[in-house]
Amino acid sequence: MAGVTLRTSPLDAVHRALGAKLVEFGGWDMPIQYPTGTLAEHRACRTAAAAFDVSHLGTVRVSGPDALDRLQAALTNDLGKVGPGRAQYTHLLDEDDASVLDDIIVWWVGEDRFDVMPNASNTSRVVGAIGGADVTESRAIIAVQGPEARSRLATVA
Repeated sequence: MAGVTLRTSPLDAVHRALGAKLVEFGGWDMPIQYPTGTLAEHRACRTAAAAFDVSHLGTVRVSGPDALDRLQAALTNDLGKVGPGRAQYTHLLDEDDASVLDDIIVWWVGEDRFDVMPNASNTSRVVGAIGGADVTESRAIIAVQGPEARSRLATVA
């Protein structure tokens, strides 16, 4: 992608220091492999826990007194089933033909505040569909997966 500036995670310097192999994905310079190899990462995730930088996923902040109603009209799942402080996997539908624009996760952050996480390349499309503000640059996101994820996280959170 000559001439195009790739976006980077806030953890980019750490990835480089750890020897990550980086590739372009959805406009981002993404780590896909470390010197220990993908098999070691796979085994760690299946038997213990592994951390993944998913900061490339977008974050669209939807807030205000009409935020819940706007999201309820655009999504396939009922946010009322999760409530504040919880998250829900759902689909954003096209207003015109009800086709799926993206599969997303919605965090109900506060009474009138929601953080919607679309796939990396769909952030502007999601903003166009539901409004809100792209706040992707303001945070880093690390996903921790594996059977020991909760116990490992408990030591730091």
